[in-house]
Amino acid sequence: MKRTLIFGVVLLTLTSAIAQTTIQSTVYFESDRYNLDVEDMGILQDLNSKLTAFNEVSFQVIGHTDQDGSDAYNMELSQRRAEEVKQYLMQNGVDASDI
Repeated sequence: MKRTLIFGVVLLTLTSAIAQTTIQSTVYFESDRYNLDVEDMGILQDLNSKLTAFNEVSFQVIGHTDQDGSDAYNMELSQRRAEEVKQYLMQNGVDASDI
């Protein structure tokens, strides 16, 4: 299947008085889906390993869809995608308060 929809960008911002660092990772989903596949999990594992390099980080999970479907449906799908990524990261040791 073609992976056409962009999940969005997971932004990591190092919270430091000395420097600010931004790392971006992108996860793609099948059209009309919010489940992570093996490739997505690999991207998130890589992201998780980068997280351990910093002591204090906070980051944002942002979900996106295409323009197919109603605004309400796309908002729900975006939120499910972001929640799926958040849950995966939390299950793999990321503190919920950092997300």
